[in-house]
Amino acid sequence: MKHVLFLISLFLCVTVFIGQSFAIEVGRIKICKDVIDREPVESDSNFDAYVGKLFCFTKIIGVAAPPTQVFHVWFYENAEVARIPLDIGGVQWRTYSSKSIPPSMVGNWQVLVLGPDENIIESVEFIVGN
Repeated sequence: MKHVLFLISLFLCVTVFIGQSFAIEVGRIKICKDVIDREPVESDSNFDAYVGKLFCFTKIIGVAAPPTQVFHVWFYENAEVARIPLDIGGVQWRTYSSKSIPPSMVGNWQVLVLGPDENIIESVEFIVGN
């Protein structure tokens, strides 16, 4: 009888665990001047007009079945300027994209992080040259 109760309990635990919805989330997002050893360097929300290049660092968590893919979508003054697919190879994964920023593109910027189904899972805003 103890074995039967144990097996039923085990079955219920496994069923509940499998039934949980694993949602891809962003654990951390930073706009920065560089990424070294998979970590953001000189992150901020305001950058000089002559920054040259910026990175969007993202730590993705909650991936149920790697590999999968997310997207960084870069916007300048509400217009899409880049859509970058990023492969995610683990349950937790640090990744990044970069964008060249010419001195003429001062103003408001935003990066959206889209999940595999292209739903928005996070965003970050920053300013260049103000």
